[in-house]
Amino acid sequence: MGAPSLKWRSVPWQISPQLEPWQKSCLKDLRSRAPSAKDVIWILSSGTQSVRSVKAIALTFENLECSARAVNKHLKSTKKDRWLRAIPYYHVGGLSIYVRAELSGAKVFEFSGWNPKRFSQALTAQKITLTSLVPTQVFDLVSAKIQAPSHLRAAVIGGGALSPELYAKARALGWPVLPSYGLTECCSQVATAPLDSLDGSGYPKLEILSHVEVKLKDQRIAIRSDALCRWVATSNEEGQFSLENPLKRGWLYTEDLAEKNKNFLKILGRRDDVVKILGALVPVTEVENELRILLDDQVCVLALNGGREGNDLIVVTDTRGSLRELEKKIADFNKTASGPRRVKQLVWVPKIPKNEMGKIKKGELRELLG
Repeated sequence: MGAPSLKWRSVPWQISPQLEPWQKSCLKDLRSRAPSAKDVIWILSSGTQSVRSVKAIALTFENLECSARAVNKHLKSTKKDRWLRAIPYYHVGGLSIYVRAELSGAKVFEFSGWNPKRFSQALTAQKITLTSLVPTQVFDLVSAKIQAPSHLRAAVIGGGALSPELYAKARALGWPVLPSYGLTECCSQVATAPLDSLDGSGYPKLEILSHVEVKLKDQRIAIRSDALCRWVATSNEEGQFSLENPLKRGWLYTEDLAEKNKNFLKILGRRDDVVKILGALVPVTEVENELRILLDDQVCVLALNGGREGNDLIVVTDTRGSLRELEKKIADFNKTASGPRRVKQLVWVPKIPKNEMGKIKKGELRELLG
């Protein structure tokens, strides 16, 4: 159906219906103690729900509209556009679509219950021109070898890094994917591949959007924008509550690393994602992306404390296929990988914990592995 059907200004708390019991308990305390305001929407942070605490970000209407104007400008979005929302509205990537559509006059169509074939059919049936996805959804579309419809102008990919290999496979199937970097605290996108990157085939750099200033300190990303949040509130199982303004003299210092060239960013990963093994710095996500392509499997790579070498790389899978075949492919990978990037162990678990968008809850997985 057409939209915007979600009256986003009237929903002060954006909450996933799939919260676990301990999260609901934390949330009850959080809602009773966090400040309320007529122009504020609280969005739960999906990245911190695995450390026995619940974290919520307070975004004002002005924050959301500032971001939406910049994204509309970047995507050259007008009232002729038709959005398909495939990311839940209680995540900033889904909610912000309604704000963009309200400002541009575009229509929004809703899609729920992720299924790549039905998603493709919905794109075609509604003649969709714009959408947002996460890398796991792109992986599913590529695995199913689904071709993109010609009327789709752009698919912004957020919620995690889109590997160059997966990007190339998606483009080969006609998907106009635009990798992006963003965070809830800044109402989604901070830097996104430009539309003209679709004229080439190489992996694009990300262009900093017009509403954001970016500086690097030891490659750590700091941002300043009128789209930045007002408060961050946290509550844990022990009943401890905190409320803070995350800005330092107007700047938000993230945990993400990048290289900056003029108005473009190359994202290197998170600070806690780069670990030292045998004295060398190893980007864990980069190794994970290489193995996912090699194994054709949504495995997870963790760096665990490993004695004299500093850390060990562990591959975790919940595949129902042959573990022997995976072990053989990992052994082949280790033959060509440098010492610090070699995998020490393959671990099988019944189910890798993920959120509703398919993002792996690595903190929860670490707890599962003890």
